[in-house]
Amino acid sequence: MKEIKLNNGQLEDLEMDLLLCIEDNFNIKFDNNELLKVSSFEDLTILIIDKISLHNDNQCTTQQVFYRVKALVQRLGFAHEKLRPSTDLDNMFSKEERLVLVRELEYELGCKLYMFEPNGKIVSVLLFLISVSIACLFFNVIIGLSGLLCFSTSLALITRLSNRFRYKTVREFIENIVCENYLVFRKDNTTVNREELKSVLTGWFATNLCIRKEELQYVRFR
Repeated sequence: MKEIKLNNGQLEDLEMDLLLCIEDNFNIKFDNNELLKVSSFEDLTILIIDKISLHNDNQCTTQQVFYRVKALVQRLGFAHEKLRPSTDLDNMFSKEERLVLVRELEYELGCKLYMFEPNGKIVSVLLFLISVSIACLFFNVIIGLSGLLCFSTSLALITRLSNRFRYKTVREFIENIVCENYLVFRKDNTTVNREELKSVLTGWFATNLCIRKEELQYVRFR
């Protein structure tokens, strides 16, 4: 397969958002000289794992979190069939069940879960209207401010009230929340499972950059 180049939007997400998130989640700091030597996601994953100065332990965090989620879902009575890593979230949980499920999961796991996202088309329209409102400020302040307030409020509301899953499968959901809360979920947070973490990081980057996991190995930064 040919090499894949990230587009400008993906590069911006990686540099301005995802790498900062990794620094916060794992208490590490990237040096610019280190990042200049990185040419692939494999290089980046190795760099991240090497910078986490914790002992290696083969304890599987992803598996532990999956069983905690599975037990909670069964206790709530939401699972109408056996929950598996490959289970499609949209088919498993009704829209009425989702908000309750997330609230209970956040309580059980002790962290904030960002499981929902608003409709992309609606967000694009509102962002366009916000841009138009900003432009209107130069011609009519009242109309510009009114539009800005109205459309910004609408965007905040649909983001907050959305019950559309960000993830397609249970596996994708588990891998992402484990990556974003890895040390929180570890039974012994002075250790990491390096092999597991490599897989978790790969899945997390793939999901957040909208790239198929199996294609990530062909991505080149330069």
